[in-house]
Amino acid sequence: MTRSRFLSAVLFLLCVAPAAVYAGSEQIIFSNTDNPNPAPNQTGVFTYAGTQPQDPFFGFWIWCEDPEANNPYAGNCHGAMYFYGIGLTKGVSGEVTEDPDGVYHMDVKSRDGKVNCTLWNDSPILTRGLTNLVNVICTKPAGTGTSPNTLVQVTG
Repeated sequence: MTRSRFLSAVLFLLCVAPAAVYAGSEQIIFSNTDNPNPAPNQTGVFTYAGTQPQDPFFGFWIWCEDPEANNPYAGNCHGAMYFYGIGLTKGVSGEVTEDPDGVYHMDVKSRDGKVNCTLWNDSPILTRGLTNLVNVICTKPAGTGTSPNTLVQVTG
């Protein structure tokens, strides 16, 4: 083997091997219908600790990297949360943990501190589509919520 072929092979392995390791990591997505309407089973319902606004619906779309992934993004989350009754929509980031197996806890907050929440799937048995239950507890805005029609997807 010539020196240039050897160096090309080494360079190829250095570039491809890390990508192969990263490619197998899980991605966790929580996404509810984000379709507020009068039917309480269509989207999440949030109960505020203070006065309850007329519109109790909330929504979210959050993506996380598996906490056990072998890459620099392990455990990181990014997405958005929406609180329709108080006109609050914020980008959020944070981290995810898994405990017990199959139950994911996403701790997320906005940069300005107006959103600070923990979301988790109710059951480790995930079903396809908008059929899973996700619970939420928030210190900002203060309250609790449930979203019965949520996509909980774990890939990888």
